[in-house]
Amino acid sequence: MRVVVINQFSPQRVDYLKAMEDQNPEVILLTRNKHEEKFKKIFPKTIGFENFEDNDYVYSYINDLHTENPIDRIVATHEFDLVKAGQIRDFLSIPGQNSESAIAFRDKYVMKELLKNVIKTPKFKKVNNVVDLLNFKQINGYPFVLKPVDGAGSVGVKVIKDNLDFETILKKGIKENSMAESFIEGEMYHVDGLFTDGKLLLSCPSIYINGCLAFQEEKYVASIMLEKENSLFERLNDTVLKVLSNLPTPEHAIAFHAEFFHTPENEIIICEIASRVGGGMIPESIEKCLGIDILSESIRAQCGIKINPIPSKEKLGGWVIIPPKRGRLISFNRNIPFNWVVDSYIKEDNIGKEFEGSNSSVDSIASFVIEGENHTQILKRIDTLFKWVEENSIWEIDREKITTAN
Repeated sequence: MRVVVINQFSPQRVDYLKAMEDQNPEVILLTRNKHEEKFKKIFPKTIGFENFEDNDYVYSYINDLHTENPIDRIVATHEFDLVKAGQIRDFLSIPGQNSESAIAFRDKYVMKELLKNVIKTPKFKKVNNVVDLLNFKQINGYPFVLKPVDGAGSVGVKVIKDNLDFETILKKGIKENSMAESFIEGEMYHVDGLFTDGKLLLSCPSIYINGCLAFQEEKYVASIMLEKENSLFERLNDTVLKVLSNLPTPEHAIAFHAEFFHTPENEIIICEIASRVGGGMIPESIEKCLGIDILSESIRAQCGIKINPIPSKEKLGGWVIIPPKRGRLISFNRNIPFNWVVDSYIKEDNIGKEFEGSNSSVDSIASFVIEGENHTQILKRIDTLFKWVEENSIWEIDREKITTAN
């Protein structure tokens, strides 16, 4: 089997060898320049590209590879690569997620058009110019949300609460391919797992702590798995099954990451769903608590290899992302003193680096997975860990940047 892997992650975050080791395929890995040398130690046929996210020559190169010697499968794991991966599969008649399916999960307007008669959605409108936005505001009023139709990590998401916010947004200019939605009051949940052929192979509902936009207020983003006794556990699983069953999906299993609002009126309203593994420490927390590496399983599925979605553990856990401040990170104590921190990801190149706060919900200086007996205990442990990190990291704070930002 000849497999092309389109990769944006570092070798620390994804283990393609583990996912495919029992098949021993020929792997050609295409990645960012900065990851090329590390991946070459694993896959000799690794090619690095500059400007990887926007570099369309990557797909011309895949076409050339296929012309020389047919490719059997194309693997893509990053949100920003899924549509183009689907398009090149279509062009080369390679099995896997096609462009129609990828767009249905990637384009939030297309997604909600497909789901609006299936599940409750916010009021929404495609926005390509100022008149579109004026029309939405006139009909729906404040507050509302403006965001890119194809964004990720909450980048570019703005909550418009009043005339001042509206004027500020207009002065920056309205970008095409945006979307306006009514603002939904309530807590946000996410559901992560594996799906195929109308069935949930694995589904893990969790609640966000502080919410996905917490980074805009320099707060940490965290999440805690729901206990099975929670009244929303089965409701969220049933809802995500209904959503997935009404979107175009490939013949193989897919990983999914769905987000829902739960309102004070006890309604479940969809925010969005993606056909890939969730960000943050979602895959790591599921592996530590349930014993399933959903990223590896999704890679195997894309290769047409049989997967094993059966949990081998039944623990409760959560994760927390520690956001950067505005300033230079001088030092960070990596010796975490808590045995309930069962996994961590600390970027080695952050020491000495200048930050201007967070630009997305997954920007971090460190991320951790935490285990506990129940929601209350895990929440306390998250707070304890966050305070410890605050006391054990040293920042050179740029007061001028803080004043400017505020």
